[in-house]
Order: sequence, then structure tokens, then C-alpha cells
Amino acid sequence: YKPRITCSFTRVSCNKGHSVKTLIIRQHQAVAFLSPPLYWFLTATPIWNQDYPL
Repeated sequence: YKPRITCSFTRVSCNKGHSVKTLIIRQHQAVAFLSPPLYWFLTATPIWNQDYPL
């Protein structure tokens, strides 16, 4: 993944948070690259909790 953003964020809010759950998809890589101190994941789809960090 090659990012186009050069600024930093204090928080990231993701709608459809279930879509960034899988580590190998591009959406997850893009959100992880932003590395803010705070993430908000919103979803109406139930997801299983796991022991690895998003």
C-alpha cells in the first residue's frame, strides 16, 4: 500500500468498521497507516472480538 496522505490525524472514524477487520485487505492497511492515537469503528454488523489489535 502506497499512501497519498502526508499529514497526521488525532483520531480516525471508520464507518462500516467490520470491513477493516481483516489484516490483509487494503482498507485495513490504509487505516493502520494513519496511526492516530484514537480509532473509532462504527458498524451495524456484528463482529467477533479477537485478541489482535486493529
